[in-house]
Amino acid sequence: RSRKEKILLLLHVICISAMAVIAIESGWGAGIVVCIVTPGIILSLATLFKVKNYKFRTYLTIILVQFSLLIYVMNVKSLFAVTSTIVVLVVGASLYEIKEPLLITMGNTTFMLIYHLMFNKSVDFGSTVEAIRYIFQYSSIFVVQAIMYYIVKKQNERHRQLVEIIKELKNAE
Repeated sequence: RSRKEKILLLLHVICISAMAVIAIESGWGAGIVVCIVTPGIILSLATLFKVKNYKFRTYLTIILVQFSLLIYVMNVKSLFAVTSTIVVLVVGASLYEIKEPLLITMGNTTFMLIYHLMFNKSVDFGSTVEAIRYIFQYSSIFVVQAIMYYIVKKQNERHRQLVEIIKELKNAE
């Protein structure tokens, strides 16, 4: 798990760094940059110093990365521009092999979409083609999240079954 955590930490640090650079270059202000970067620093320290246990660090990482993403997305002009980043972070979250944190990513994605639809008003359904493009892009994100949730859920079930089989075999000895 340690190696996987470090690889996922690298993924998260790269994503957060890219968001921070874009925020700086876009002139969003130091406060926004700090809000994007600070969670990356915290999750880096928690991972490197193995704070608490794997499950705790997983939840902490997902919450902090999703917070950075949320701050970033609330400041971009178009949610359409960050769909691939959202998908990468969802797939990365699924690699922790704990299904519940994926619900956090689903909730955050829903909030970001509603924010851009209602408050930022960056989603423009000006033409049929644009409407189809937006619906396809955003529904694709939710489909990926549902698939990853299902895969992790099935992995967890298989793991529990294997543990039970091993326990039964040990008792049979």
